[in-house]
Amino acid sequence: MPLLTLLGIALAMAPCRIEHPSRTVSWPAECGSLRVPENPAQPQGRQVELFVARVPAISRRKQADPLFLLAGGPGMGASSMYSGVAPAFARIGRDRDIVLVDQRGTGRSQALTCDMADLDANEDDASRIGPLTRACLESLQRKADVRQYTTSIAVQDLDRVRAALGYERINLYGASYGTRVAQHYLRRYPQRVRSLILDGVVAPTTILGPEMALDAESSLNQVLTRCAADTACRSHFPDPAADYRQLRAQLTKSP
Repeated sequence: MPLLTLLGIALAMAPCRIEHPSRTVSWPAECGSLRVPENPAQPQGRQVELFVARVPAISRRKQADPLFLLAGGPGMGASSMYSGVAPAFARIGRDRDIVLVDQRGTGRSQALTCDMADLDANEDDASRIGPLTRACLESLQRKADVRQYTTSIAVQDLDRVRAALGYERINLYGASYGTRVAQHYLRRYPQRVRSLILDGVVAPTTILGPEMALDAESSLNQVLTRCAADTACRSHFPDPAADYRQLRAQLTKSP
């Protein structure tokens, strides 16, 4: 079990496997956890265990700068994200380590979750959503200072992991909310970034959440419109918009 230490930060890594949720496939890796202060201003206070996984490069002459994957959400852990998209990064994994850090409050980094099993996915009754949300917040506050689970603090965690693993510079791949994390990291630690890949950019000024449903429906309508205008797509799906409306009607009648 190699023990990596830099600037007083220690991170022990041991062999592990990153498993797909379906449990049908997994990938060999090295896993460990790094303790960081929940509140950076109180280094001796409550600690957060960050889950870290590294998929070692195949080449023995690998590049010195790894690829850090930043998940979307916010709420998804990087290890969960990788388990679903690993083949897409196979070529990068030939020459570079791939590092996965479950952001504080997500995945295996002391996830902040609430049981909302009794809330219908299409619930729009504010009289129910409000109390459930407040109850969720109250339950989380018993075990965490939720004010400390921000993007700004998360990028500090990310740089602690970089230092603990001994990397001078890193490459960042961010998807959706992960693009915001990547931009924030670059702004704070420009000397540590070799390259940045932003997939589905979320601008720092965008408020995530309130318009997700409207944005999703707008995207779907654009896909359907493009299909209707494309000869090959239209030959397979003559009227996709009508199919969509029919499907919704069926689900409304028999969820």
